[in-house]
Amino acid sequence: MDILDRNSFELDMSKFRIVWIWTSPFLVPNDMSIHAEKYFVASQMAIMLGNKSVDYTLKTMMDGFEEERKTKPKIEEFDLIQEILDFSVSVNEEILDRLKQCNFNDGTKSSLACEAVFQRLRTTIKSIHYHIKFGFYFEAFALIRFFMEQLAYAYTASLVSGNEIANFMSPTKSITVLKKFIPRVGLLYGELSKFSHLDTSKISKCLVINEGENRIIQQSILFSLEVSKYYLELLEYQNYIFEFCFRAYLTDFKYIKANNEKWKFLSGNDFDLRQKKYINRIKALLRNYLVK
Repeated sequence: MDILDRNSFELDMSKFRIVWIWTSPFLVPNDMSIHAEKYFVASQMAIMLGNKSVDYTLKTMMDGFEEERKTKPKIEEFDLIQEILDFSVSVNEEILDRLKQCNFNDGTKSSLACEAVFQRLRTTIKSIHYHIKFGFYFEAFALIRFFMEQLAYAYTASLVSGNEIANFMSPTKSITVLKKFIPRVGLLYGELSKFSHLDTSKISKCLVINEGENRIIQQSILFSLEVSKYYLELLEYQNYIFEFCFRAYLTDFKYIKANNEKWKFLSGNDFDLRQKKYINRIKALLRNYLVK
């Protein structure tokens, strides 16, 4: 195995959840059944108890486990975050599938640069999934800003004709060029930069003072919701930029359409409907907390 290539160790936390057995966390698939989880927990408890038999653990310590799991109330905020992460996985898997269908045999360095960006974006996206799932605030916003910079770089790289790598712009300069295609990105980039830096105006996000007692909030479902709203917007722009970058190689366009030498963004598709639904649900939940 090439120690420099660790693709076989890829792990997307959006597809897993943590099961706590006493003070030890275990990573299991999201779709593990309650019945399978029961036997998994029993097997690990048996080991922790000094290799007691699994059957003994099931009979003496797991009574009512499945019923308790089935009747455990669902938390809307956590369910929504998982739905959004699953949505993100499907969106990005579709992009990679479409990328595989492109024939780059006669590709320029420009098209190869775009391909490299979209291939490696999955690493950034998996990192974003991790920080959203566990409710990190500043770190998640920093990653989303980096996500945006890579999209902007790919967009400007696709504008370069021939093999003139020297003409590729830096990611930050690319944001300025991308604004001509998606005007909103300039303002959005400024917001992401503001949210990803800790200063006096942001410290209140993680500092709670209650009756003279200071408490630091490291993670919060509210952080997850707020970050997800911006991430969903970037997923939309990713669709536009992907189709623009590979316009010479794609035969079907779902998100943009040429219109008198300009590009029109298409709405009403499945992505558009689901994205708007998720954003509206996020806004409603955040309003509820503000009321409280």
